[in-house]
Amino acid sequence: MTRNRFVLGALVFCGGLVIAGMIYERIGEWRDRKALPQIGRSYDIGGRRLNLYCSGEGSPTVIFESNGGIPGFRWVRLQREVASFTRACWYDRAGLGWSDPGPFPNHSDSIAHDLHDLLAAAKIGSPYILVGHAIGGFDVRVFRSFFPDVVAGLVLVDPTNEDMSVHIHNHNELYRPMVMFILGTLSRVGLLRLLQGEPGPPQHGWDQHEWNTLIRLSRSRKARLAAAQELPIWVNGELARAGSCYGKMPMIVLSAGIQDQEEDPKLDHNHGWKMQLHERLAHLSSAGEHVIVPSGHDIPDEAPEAVVAAIKKVTQEAKDAMQVASR
Repeated sequence: MTRNRFVLGALVFCGGLVIAGMIYERIGEWRDRKALPQIGRSYDIGGRRLNLYCSGEGSPTVIFESNGGIPGFRWVRLQREVASFTRACWYDRAGLGWSDPGPFPNHSDSIAHDLHDLLAAAKIGSPYILVGHAIGGFDVRVFRSFFPDVVAGLVLVDPTNEDMSVHIHNHNELYRPMVMFILGTLSRVGLLRLLQGEPGPPQHGWDQHEWNTLIRLSRSRKARLAAAQELPIWVNGELARAGSCYGKMPMIVLSAGIQDQEEDPKLDHNHGWKMQLHERLAHLSSAGEHVIVPSGHDIPDEAPEAVVAAIKKVTQEAKDAMQVASR
């Protein structure tokens, strides 16, 4: 009898913890919704809505693509600079930021089609300059391979390379639904929110309000699930490899000159080899250029001026090429 009471008490205690955790998570999500009014506008792409925010005027239009699991808002500071010389847009991939959840899995092929549908729904006409950071480099390369006629140039910011990513996340994908279930459960009961705590002081020159917005968006329950749905990244790498023929399209590959631990060490365990792969990637276009930046992997925050300069150069080269073609 005593043993049964102990077991019953333990079950009641655990159940109480689960209920308390779920309440904690719901309160946190309610606070986030109040603190994070939508920046941008939602567009229907066929039963789902994606968030897009544009500013500035001119053509080509610059489209920013974030690293894995990062909302489009992370580009807001660079967007202000780029919007001074052309139209600039960032968006939230499925499940990130203010966008609805998307398919499972959500690899670079479905991401590229989502972006194409979003730009059509928002009536953002081509041509586009695509800017992709890290894993986002796969997404913009796949977009270009699917829709080459609308892409006028690429800026790849310390892009993940398929010759490195093919060696990781190569585990048995039969376990991924279980991983997603566990991740979703831990999120629903508030454990991940509790462990992560508050956003903390801003870094890299962000003001406190925008820093809080970025961190809260990145740590939301649906964002964590969305990030997991984009794995494994080696699949995205192979999709990008299949479309790697860029002719004479303007393209700049920015490489982090400083090896750091911000990226998965397996993606940058041999920095010299990574530089060689980036050099090779840049020369897949006869107009490609490889620039090494004195920065770690997070070039958009550590050396934003390098990204803006690359965008400005590729934009001007694309304009020049379009003028020549129109004669």
